[in-house]
Amino acid sequence: MNVYNKEIFIDKKSSPKNWNDTLREFLNKNGYFDSEYSPGLYVSQDDNTVIAAYVDDTMISAPDEDTLDRIIDMFKQEFDLEEDGITDSKGIVDVDVLGIDLIYDTNNWTCSLSLESYITENITKKYPEIAKGTPTEVPHFSVYKLHPKTDKGDWKDEEDKKIKIKYLQKMIGQLGYLRCRGRTDIEFAIGKISRYTNFPHSRVIKAVEKIINFVINNANQKTILRQCQQENPTITVITDASLSSEYDRKSRIGTHIWYGNNILYSYSKKTSITCDSASESELRN
Repeated sequence: MNVYNKEIFIDKKSSPKNWNDTLREFLNKNGYFDSEYSPGLYVSQDDNTVIAAYVDDTMISAPDEDTLDRIIDMFKQEFDLEEDGITDSKGIVDVDVLGIDLIYDTNNWTCSLSLESYITENITKKYPEIAKGTPTEVPHFSVYKLHPKTDKGDWKDEEDKKIKIKYLQKMIGQLGYLRCRGRTDIEFAIGKISRYTNFPHSRVIKAVEKIINFVINNANQKTILRQCQQENPTITVITDASLSSEYDRKSRIGTHIWYGNNILYSYSKKTSITCDSASESELRN
């Protein structure tokens, strides 16, 4: 099985929806069909070839080089392409996809996703003082006893407040990118502290810098996806709920979902209903 990754450059004036529709129409016309359950994933009629599209990156998995070359020629007739990576002599693809370090090993059918390069370039180098601090083992404090509407801020004046808000927005924005690109270990921490962005209290800044410190010292964390060998893979769900730990929410629910040995989805959100116990909340939310 050869895996080939191509970068497709499109008209940036087109909206994402228009681009997705264009790509879908093009691939459907050429015998590759998508599923409503997996947007961006296209499979040939014989199920031997898979094309995965993510924004303007496309990965092609084909059974042989002839099929691979034919698909690439098909794309070249319609789009401008730039080569990003191809399976090497050891059967490994090592590419960068929108800041994500992707290593695909065809020998043991594993896919490794990491953000180490992005963290090094965009966080570690930009916050050297935080990087020098004592490494923290967890990304967040257990309790945030601050209420933006009733507690008094400790900034000097309005100008100082604006500067600190901008500082928070920059850090939280970068952390938010990591959060939605697979760093589920900071999902809860970012989801919680981001609501304090416009309340730049020194304790809020300290909390965000704590997350930055954690990310820098755990930059090599990665998600590894393995080919499922189970005949009937199980779905595993781990969930937990908090009570009265936030100023504007009665409760929060957090969940991790695995399909077989691979993590499928993670999220942290406020609970949608009021329950009599944590167990009921975890079950019903």
